[in-house]
Amino acid sequence: MAAHVSYTPTFHHTNWVDKIDRVEADGPNGFNTRFNAIGADLRQLSTVVTQIDTALEDFQAPPDPPPQLMSFTPVFRGVPSEGSPWTTLPDGTAIADTLGNAANLSFFGLMNLTLPSGVRLNTMRVLGNLIPDDTLQASGTVTLWRTLIRLTAGPAAVDMIVKADTGSGFRNFDILSQATGQPALIDPSTYRYFVTGTFQTPADIFPSTSMTVETIQLAFLPV
Repeated sequence: MAAHVSYTPTFHHTNWVDKIDRVEADGPNGFNTRFNAIGADLRQLSTVVTQIDTALEDFQAPPDPPPQLMSFTPVFRGVPSEGSPWTTLPDGTAIADTLGNAANLSFFGLMNLTLPSGVRLNTMRVLGNLIPDDTLQASGTVTLWRTLIRLTAGPAAVDMIVKADTGSGFRNFDILSQATGQPALIDPSTYRYFVTGTFQTPADIFPSTSMTVETIQLAFLPV
């Protein structure tokens, strides 16, 4: 809230009297004293006008825009060298499910994203469900990455932007992760973006251990 703005004049004119008061430059009743007092009042008034102008500009400034929200349910593609593939439930939810099979203890999935330009990623929110194993060691992650757009062959360097870690022993989870640093500045002309989902569980998987991702929400702020 702006500070209180006020103006109190300090100059008060005392009328001269014909044939009694003498015209003089100096002294308590002289022109110099009176005009200097008027000048001081005008300078104070100028300061107050500046304060009023600043207050009006602050009052008229538009509010900060709300975050731009991008919400989606991932459809993870499998990468055989990284682990078992995620699948999709009939309602579109992504799921990594051991189905009691000790051969499926590590899951990996990837989804490419098209992100808006001229924004900074503020937060990533991940909602889903984790059915823990018997020893409460199963855990999963959802991570947003970027990599340079290149026309050359060879492995590409990747930067992690933000990560959501379920921990272990969860049922339903709602994780909000803050994005920080330079990688949070979204630049689709220079980088491409993708999100990965991982799920790991130990061998104690009776009868079934799983992780589902219901929704991922990315909140952006303008830059």
